Amino acid sequence: MGNLVKKLPYPAFMRCHLEYIVNLNRVRVLAPRNSRDYDLHLDPPVNLRIPIARHRLEQIRKILGL
Repeated sequence: MGNLVKKLPYPAFMRCHLEYIVNLNRVRVLAPRNSRDYDLHLDPPVNLRIPIARHRLEQIRKILGL
């Protein structure tokens, strides 16, 4: 996955978790899952909830302007 994410345009695509690369242009909302963890909810038709690694949260907030 590391090689794949290097080929995708940043910041549109970003590795947000060990198992996920996400198109940040498709993010509908950044939602708390509990007091320490967050998920990205993507626009339809995907309708997925993608977990965010804690060490990536601030970077994602900055990119999304949150």
